[in-house]
Amino acid sequence: MKYYDISMRIHEEMSLPQHDLNLKPSLSHQAALDAHELPRSRLDIDLRTGTHLIAPILARPDGDSVDLMSPTCVLTTCRLVDLSTAGDEIKETDLALFGIQPGEFILIKTRNSLDESDGIEVELTPEAATYLARIGVKGVGVDALALKKGHEREIIELLFERGCALLVGLRLKAVSYGSYRLIALPLRIEGAEASPVRALLLEGV
Repeated sequence: MKYYDISMRIHEEMSLPQHDLNLKPSLSHQAALDAHELPRSRLDIDLRTGTHLIAPILARPDGDSVDLMSPTCVLTTCRLVDLSTAGDEIKETDLALFGIQPGEFILIKTRNSLDESDGIEVELTPEAATYLARIGVKGVGVDALALKKGHEREIIELLFERGCALLVGLRLKAVSYGSYRLIALPLRIEGAEASPVRALLLEGV
């Protein structure tokens, strides 16, 4: 069985949304105080840094937090569509080429995955989110570090209104167009609006 790890590595020099240094993660280590103890490590991280799953509560106070979301929303078959030669935004006309069907979980590969040099990101537009919601997809995964600035709430509301899961910060460089098995389980953090995930794609399952 072949698998692809499509998660970002978490470290202090990792790429951050809008280059916001306030989101920079910090990992500290505490040595054992004596021979009978073990060392400990502590991670301070914004829950929407790196590869993460967004929960409905981020856009709606009455929405589910990440601990209440069903694991099956990110434990599912999926299809990767390749828009790496598309323009600066993900538009409805780009997605319409792939014959997306109701109930599919769609991962969208753009040039973000090919060039991680912190340039201008290709982002999902509200128009594209409306199109995917109208179809009734099960979930959407994007390789941008964050949702389109100024339109985050609108995009989340559009997708979650139809029960669509949303993964952000995927790394899809090594993955080709096709169908896979997705595993992207979040931490069960009570009341949280998002959670880091270790996202894997299984091939031939």
